[in-house]
Formats: sequence, C-alpha cells, structure tokens
Amino acid sequence: DEDDDKEEEEEESMKPPASKKAKPNQSLTSNAKKDQGGKTDKSKGKEKQKQGKKSKKKKTKQEGPDIINVEFTFCDMNETFFHGLKTLLNASSPIFAPHSSALADLMIENVSVGTVTSTEGDEDGTVFGFASVLNVTTYQDQACIQALKKVCLDKCP
Repeated sequence: DEDDDKEEEEEESMKPPASKKAKPNQSLTSNAKKDQGGKTDKSKGKEKQKQGKKSKKKKTKQEGPDIINVEFTFCDMNETFFHGLKTLLNASSPIFAPHSSALADLMIENVSVGTVTSTEGDEDGTVFGFASVLNVTTYQDQACIQALKKVCLDKCP
C-alpha cells in the first residue's frame, strides 16, 4: 500500500499545476526558456516540425520509376519476327550465335509449334520472348541442328 501511495504522489508531483497549463490559443513564449541560440522551446518544436515536413516532401518526390502499361500478345511464328528471334538467340547464349539465322528460319517454318511474345499493334516485329520446339530427328540434316547436337553431346557424358 505504501508503494502505491508513493507512486501516486510521484505522478501528481510530475504534473504541472492547473493554473500554469497553457490554453490552446495562449502563447508559451513568455514562459519558455531560451536556449543558447536565443530560440524558445516552442520555436525549436516548430523548426523540427518544418524539418520533418521537408523530409517527407523529399521522400514523396523520389517515388520510383514511371509505370508504363504494355499489353503483350502471343502470336504464331511469322517472318516479321525473324530479326527479333535472331537478336534474342544471339543475346541468350554464345552457343546459338553462329546459327541464329538458321534457327530463326526453322522456328518460323515450324508454325504449328511455337509462339512469340510481342506487343499489341507492333509492326516492327519486336520480340520480347519466344517458345518453340524443333524435332532433332526431323531436322537432322540442318547444319545448325547438327552443331547444337554436337555441343550437347560434348557437354553431357
């Protein structure tokens, strides 16, 4: 009981008397202590608020990259995509580079299997991705298929 009474007394002593409480519209500058720079406690608080607001504004300016809406379409293989397919083959692996033209031609000829990812209304034939399957037995006479078979057999035991 004595401990509870002491805690209550400490809490009461820490509260300012009712007569010294500032009303919401009353200025505290007359009662506030001045620091070494001559600024009052209230003006320090306002400066901190301004700095906080400035830093928030800076964060909102650095939002991130702009978002561009793009609709992708999945198209059948077509000759308009030849250069796009060739470019992706060259970029994907140095193994395909010497045979990229021949591989692109084979994929375009094999219309029944394969798709190209492009953008809607693209007349330039830009390719963002592709999927295709080439039967190694069917195209075994092609130099590009023979070279890919050789690389695979050399790398795989």
